[in-house]
Amino acid sequence: MKKSLWFLPLIFLLGGSLTSCTLKDQVRLTYGSYIQSDLTTLDAFSELQAKMSGTEKGENFILATYLEGSYCSCWDNFEAVLKQYIYEEHVIVYKISNDLFNSTNETLLNEWGITRITSTAPSLVIVKNGKVKKEFIDDNSTFFYKYTPFKEKIDEYVLNPNYYFVDQNILDDAIENDEKVLVHYMWSFCPDCTYCAPQVLWPYSNKHDFSLKMYIIDIGTLTGYDPTSETPFANFSTSNEEYVTFLREHQMSETGNETYGYSRGFVPTTQYWENGTLIDADVYFNDSLTLNNGVWKVTSTFFTDDRVTNLHYLDGIATPVLEDLTVAEDDVTISSSNNTEGSWNKDAASVYHNPLLEAFLNTYAL
Repeated sequence: MKKSLWFLPLIFLLGGSLTSCTLKDQVRLTYGSYIQSDLTTLDAFSELQAKMSGTEKGENFILATYLEGSYCSCWDNFEAVLKQYIYEEHVIVYKISNDLFNSTNETLLNEWGITRITSTAPSLVIVKNGKVKKEFIDDNSTFFYKYTPFKEKIDEYVLNPNYYFVDQNILDDAIENDEKVLVHYMWSFCPDCTYCAPQVLWPYSNKHDFSLKMYIIDIGTLTGYDPTSETPFANFSTSNEEYVTFLREHQMSETGNETYGYSRGFVPTTQYWENGTLIDADVYFNDSLTLNNGVWKVTSTFFTDDRVTNLHYLDGIATPVLEDLTVAEDDVTISSSNNTEGSWNKDAASVYHNPLLEAFLNTYAL
């Protein structure tokens, strides 16, 4: 009897330990990609800092470090393994040269949990919300030069993404041929998009395993924006024919779809399609405010009284209609050209918009 009493708690302890280890150590990568076959280079330490503790904090990712400009077959072998991983799993892997790590940023590296390597040995870190969850440093193990042991080990710590970047060809083919399609339209330089990702998309993905992956498409270059130019916004215009056509054909604008399109079409917009038909949509932010008789009101929004009757994800939402909503003056950024017009400050608008987008994802992603 004493032996049995001792053994039973041991089973529970072991079971609890295994479970907690799995839940604690596995990291859901934020982004995958169907349009990228190589590692993504971080060219400056500031780019890593943005992901770890700056504006992009909250993205979960894999980062490889190596010594640039110094030949080492160990890095060549490991890079080949990583490229195979990218090709087969459609994940995004970042790389940064560890010659960007120096005494001036060593405090940050220690804070994040990244080892400053001074040799030619490569390393790999798995990052969750600005902290290293697991670090591998080249120790001549097969992890760094053979794909199968690498994949077996990395699977212990990593879960595949819920979000995958696509281009227009992939998206259009999916809309035409797939039974169900979930898509999120954005610009890399759009403040609303860069707010939406860490505030809604990333934390939501960390909590859920999607049954329907979300395609993400950056349509910013269709506006004439050129990130490779010294003046990237020189030809920027939301009236570009190619951009307007895209918004219409993908039913983001009212000319493309009177029910689920909004005005000229805005980002971020999230849509759900079935068998080539747009079934539902959410537009995050992009509301206009007007001062009338001393009171600020929402006067232009996707969430009007007429439209919400056609939205199928609003059960339990406290404020589904944003049109004519009163907004506190402290939550308004007044237009410099017209003091009766303004925009909704993001933190205040998110109180209403975050639950709406989360409800959309609850309905169609899970």
